Amino acid sequence: MSAKKLERLRAFFRFAQKRKWVAENPALDLKAPKISLCPTLPFSREEMVLILAATDQYKEEMPSHGIENGRRIRGLVLLLRYSGMRIGDAVNFSTDRLEGSRLFLYTQKTGVPVNTILPEFVLSALETTPKVKEKFFFWSGRGKLESIVRSWQMRLRRLFKLSGAPNGHPHRFRDTSLECLLNESRFCWTITV
Repeated sequence: MSAKKLERLRAFFRFAQKRKWVAENPALDLKAPKISLCPTLPFSREEMVLILAATDQYKEEMPSHGIENGRRIRGLVLLLRYSGMRIGDAVNFSTDRLEGSRLFLYTQKTGVPVNTILPEFVLSALETTPKVKEKFFFWSGRGKLESIVRSWQMRLRRLFKLSGAPNGHPHRFRDTSLECLLNESRFCWTITV
């Protein structure tokens, strides 16, 4: 049980106890879970080279839609790396969020505005990325976003395995983007494979 759920459960029983629906608050006896944080680290330049090189291998090894999804996964990797977006926002990314080289959107999770400039080679990769629908690169815009995000996470896991990059995780692209921003370099290091 997560700490948030436990907090809600305790609040519910506190409410019930005040209304004399229950004599005692049984949730007080429950202990909060021990949370061990496992922070992710940014990708190194070498790992990014391996990951981008593996997108070509991904195209060859995947059966149906392998070539299209191989081109899409390359666009997704570059978008994740250079925008700092979460995977859900990147999968939901559409052409109307881009004006020239400027990307602007409100994040799904927190509603925070994201306003950044994408490098020219990322824009070129997105231009050559086959769209699933006329304005969406990575999904049709219909159905549950969570389902397609899980599909792309599975594809990325396969890509990380092909690349040999250890501990590959989509959030590491965000960490890499943040590290470059903190180092005060606009695009930090650019990789074109």
